[in-house]
Amino acid sequence: MISSSTYSEDAWKKWHSGRVDRLSEPDGWLSLVGLDFLPTTSGQTLSLGGADADLSPEGFSAQRLGLFVLGQDGWRFQAADNADCTFDGKASDEGLLQTDVDGPSTKLRVGGGLLILIERGGRVALRSRHPQAKSRTSFSGIPCWPWQKGAVVRGSFVPAEPGSTFQAANALGEMEEASLGGTIRFAWPQSSSETDATEAVTYELIGTPNGDGSLFVVFADATSGRESYGGGRFLSVAAPDDDGRVTIDFNRSVNPPCAFTPFATCPRPPQENRLPFAIEAGEMTPREH
Repeated sequence: MISSSTYSEDAWKKWHSGRVDRLSEPDGWLSLVGLDFLPTTSGQTLSLGGADADLSPEGFSAQRLGLFVLGQDGWRFQAADNADCTFDGKASDEGLLQTDVDGPSTKLRVGGGLLILIERGGRVALRSRHPQAKSRTSFSGIPCWPWQKGAVVRGSFVPAEPGSTFQAANALGEMEEASLGGTIRFAWPQSSSETDATEAVTYELIGTPNGDGSLFVVFADATSGRESYGGGRFLSVAAPDDDGRVTIDFNRSVNPPCAFTPFATCPRPPQENRLPFAIEAGEMTPREH
C-alpha cells in the first residue's frame, strides 16, 4: 500500500522546495563556474586569478590568487601574498590537494570561491565554484509537470549479486563502470490503438545502491530531449520493504546537474533504463538550459 502521507501532493511540494533550496546554496550545483583538466607532467604550474592567469573562472578575483604546482605527491596550491585561503577549513599559505578518488576532495577556498580536484576517466580536473556564478544569480526555478497520483507506482525489487556492475556513459562521452544494486520491476498502463483498451505492461529499471538501502536510478523516456532534459533524469527509489516491494514516485524525477551547467560530469541513462513511453511527471528542462 502506498503511504498517502509520504507520497502526496503536499509532501511533494515540500520536498521540491527543499530541492530548489539545496540547488541554490552558495556551494550548490548552480555555483559551478569551471571544469579544467590539468596537465600530467611533474613540475607543471598553473596560475590562478589575474588578467594573464592560466585559470580565471567566472566570479574569482581579478588579482593574482596563487599557483597550482604538480609534484611527485600530487597537486599543491601556493597562495599569493595578498590571498587568504583555507584547506578543509584550516588557514594556510600552501597545501596538498587530495582528489575524490579515495574519499572527499580537499576543499580549497580562495578568492571567495571553492575549488576541488576530481578524477574522471583517469584524468585530474579542477572544479571551480563561486556564489556569484551567473547560473546561480539568474536562477528562476525549475519547471515541473503538475503532481499526479498516477505517477506513484508500486514495484518489486530484485537485488543484484554482490560485486555486479553495469556500464554507462557520462556527459564527457566516457564509459564508466557503476555498481549494480538491483533491478526494479513495475507496471505502467499502455493504451492499445486497436481496441482503445488500457493494459499494464511491466518494465524494468536498474540502479546503483545508496548507503541507506535506496537505489539511485538514471533514466530516459519519450519526453527526453523534448519536454524534459535530453541527458535523462535522476530518481531515488526508497529501500524495499520486508517483502521486497518498493514505491516509485516519478513526480520526484529531477534534472541532473548537467541540465544547469556545462561544468558537470553526470552519468547518462544506461541502455536498460531507456523507457519507450512518456513520463509526464517530475522536472522539465530548465528555462536557462
